[in-house]
Amino acid sequence: MAEKRNGVPYSRRNTRAQNDRERMERLESQVAQLTDDMNSLREKSRNGFYVFETKHSMQNFEENLALYLYPRGRIFARTEIFPRLMTWLIGQRNTPQGRDAKSRWQQVRNEVQWNRSHENVLTKLRNLLPDITQPVAMWEPVSFTEVENRCIRDLYRLSQCLADWIGEEENAREQIEAL
Repeated sequence: MAEKRNGVPYSRRNTRAQNDRERMERLESQVAQLTDDMNSLREKSRNGFYVFETKHSMQNFEENLALYLYPRGRIFARTEIFPRLMTWLIGQRNTPQGRDAKSRWQQVRNEVQWNRSHENVLTKLRNLLPDITQPVAMWEPVSFTEVENRCIRDLYRLSQCLADWIGEEENAREQIEAL
């Protein structure tokens, strides 16, 4: 006769305990997988936000650079600003406006150790268009090298300098006009 405890046969209690252990192991495994998935999504979201903010900052840099280099009042397109500006500088190099802009461009370049990497970062970010129709989980993370991160910091700082220089020029212009 099977041993009974509290009216339940021992073998059935043993099976129930085994089922409970298996269920707990399955749940623990699922929780671990969900935690990994959540951490992955968090990292992808953080990366996507960083890229979005960085791209926005680089657009500000390009616009501030255009405002600083182009003659006052010139209207410029909001796409491909840097390449168009460089083309304009080359085309206008023998004009008074072009020489002034070239001098200003040299001032900007001297503010940081400008090199080809800065231009490459601008290009990389300009061409970076995530497929927003896909869920975040499907996004491929974008990574930047240490050199690219340094360039991003340089360009952000330059954008701030350009905004200050433009403001100073406008203030000086207003003071002259007020006389």
